[in-house]
Amino acid sequence: MNPHQPRLFIAVPVAPYVKDALSELCERWKTGFPFHKWTHSDDYHITIKFLGETEPDAVQHIKRLAEDISARFAPFSLSVGGLGTFGPPSAPQILWAGVNGQLPVLHALQREIEQEMVRLRFPKEERAYRPHLTLARKYRGCVPFLRDSLRQLAVPDDCSPLTWTAQSIVLYESRPQRRPMYAPVAEFPLTRKGAAP
Repeated sequence: MNPHQPRLFIAVPVAPYVKDALSELCERWKTGFPFHKWTHSDDYHITIKFLGETEPDAVQHIKRLAEDISARFAPFSLSVGGLGTFGPPSAPQILWAGVNGQLPVLHALQREIEQEMVRLRFPKEERAYRPHLTLARKYRGCVPFLRDSLRQLAVPDDCSPLTWTAQSIVLYESRPQRRPMYAPVAEFPLTRKGAAP
């Protein structure tokens, strides 16, 4: 990694009270589900566009475009959904929580950011967009992970509400050797009045 090129991504932040509730749930789950690394509560987010190592000269262009796009969207509602995994079913690389709520708005926001970042010559994401919150990485259990295990990780009905209003997008820098790992570089409020496009 080039120390002079920050590793960046654009994401929707999560409300502090939702982070706290998710963190409490993950503390319960850690003992029975041995993943190598659980996400720090301050690092919960919904990635919109991963940029990777970025030339310092490009950062101002990213900020200007992100500000322009965010001004075209109004705040919208999101909530934590069901759980799932990425990677081999018996040894998943990622444990994640899904996202519910006003998903058409989130997808529209993601499409606009993707298009503008491609114009800045960032690689186009070829995979379908699957919004999620990463909870843990690298299963390291002595027995294969079973998908039925996810039923044991269901969010309890009596849990604090895991719904929030997305009011901004944030440009984050990834700092792999630190905890929390992600530091906000700039925040862009969603300022459109009325319904989002």
